[in-house]
Amino acid sequence: MPRIVELISTIKATTDLRIAKGKWLRLQEALLQRGVTTAIIACTDLNAVTDAAAGIIERIDSAEALAAATVREYCRRTENRSKPL
Repeated sequence: MPRIVELISTIKATTDLRIAKGKWLRLQEALLQRGVTTAIIACTDLNAVTDAAAGIIERIDSAEALAAATVREYCRRTENRSKPL
């Protein structure tokens, strides 16, 4: 089973996240050994460990990034409409 699937299964199976946090740290170490410096977190279940556990690699929360981009685009469009022609 891929490590990420195992990690998500662990998070869903328990309320004690210590084991899941350890798996997240080991997964980060494995990614770092492969030259990965940033992980895009696209599963909200992972927030249970990625927010609380120490970060070895940079994390980008895809939902957070999408929300920020949506707000920027909305502001850009709104700003353009408010200017006189």
